[in-house]
Amino acid sequence: MNDIVRRPRHENTLRAEIAEVLNVFSKSITAEDIAFSIARSVCNLTRARSVVYVAAINGVDDNSPVAIGTYGSSAMFLDYEYWRATTAEGMNFGTFKSVAESFGWKDMDSEYILEPKDSISEGAKLYCRKISDGYGIFLGYLCIESAFDPFEYSGFDDALLVMSIGALRYFQAQGKYGSHSVILQKIIHDFNGSMSVIGLQNELLKLKSNIENHFVEAQERIKSALKKADSSVRSLNEFSHLFYPESADETSNFTASLPGIALNAAFCSLTLNPEQIAKIHVSNSVPEFDRVRVQGVVLYWIYRALLNAWAHPFLGTESKELEVFVDLKKTEGENGFVDLSISRGSVKHRDVWLDMNEAPAYGAILNQVKLIPPVIILEKMINLFGGLLIIEKTESARTMSIRFPIYEEQY
Repeated sequence: MNDIVRRPRHENTLRAEIAEVLNVFSKSITAEDIAFSIARSVCNLTRARSVVYVAAINGVDDNSPVAIGTYGSSAMFLDYEYWRATTAEGMNFGTFKSVAESFGWKDMDSEYILEPKDSISEGAKLYCRKISDGYGIFLGYLCIESAFDPFEYSGFDDALLVMSIGALRYFQAQGKYGSHSVILQKIIHDFNGSMSVIGLQNELLKLKSNIENHFVEAQERIKSALKKADSSVRSLNEFSHLFYPESADETSNFTASLPGIALNAAFCSLTLNPEQIAKIHVSNSVPEFDRVRVQGVVLYWIYRALLNAWAHPFLGTESKELEVFVDLKKTEGENGFVDLSISRGSVKHRDVWLDMNEAPAYGAILNQVKLIPPVIILEKMINLFGGLLIIEKTESARTMSIRFPIYEEQY
């Protein structure tokens, strides 16, 4: 069978690939970590020999830094990685352009195909394209060494989803990575605060004091601090369950996870200011130990993406924060579900970004790579992992709901 014949990839394979990428995103502490993960995944999904993925993370001037991920083993890429590791100038647009020009890619707004040379694997070519979003915003470059045109290969659709998720991660991170560390630091900070209160009150109890009810007040403070410390330990246990599950459902290849924990972790990792937090109203009516059929890390990232999109202003002109209502609820019955619904008032400019009917075209088009719009990414992710996205709108309000089936243990 020809390599470019449309042969659907098994969903389990794509789910595993996406889950692995999201796991790396959770642990990554640099933009390069994320770029490497994207390059590796694109290489696997397009059956390529080697891949270079370049992300524009801070401007487009020659001195602007770029995040570059490489994956493969051809001589050309080994030479490039050696040069990258030894250069004293660091990686920016200027240095990357000099490398591109050295192998003939001079007009980097246009597609470039490098014919076979000694540095390219036998029977392969190097296919290079510019990456942008559907609105024309420049996001980077993609170079793929392959025995066939990867942009015409059916597997490129899956690679496009990975790159689009990665671009969304860069946009949301704003230069700050490491979701695991952010959540852990908050838990450790709370725990240390509780231990400090207990230690201080214990010392005060040793001192003589004429203050009325001194011992009673100190004991109450210690009791309150112990309660907070217990909450921190519980949060640490929840964190462990979310990112390091103890078991999987062997019959469906899904890991069951607790939606309440995923929602708490998503809130912990978002950089919300006090004004934004005050405008978010959360309701959770899902029983504490009810699980849904989806991996914890996947559920966390889906919840995080939705919260980030609906709680943050998209444009600088939107200075007024909106009231946002977050409702985690369960539907009863034989085929029960857990829904995360987020509602707010209508905002003309912001709603365009969240309207599927307004989403621009995407794919390997116009000799470029056009990434998938965020709202389409969210829908594809939810559908891939067995969920459903529901959008409701009126003239004055918008509601978006994410639904996943409840996990029922088999006895």
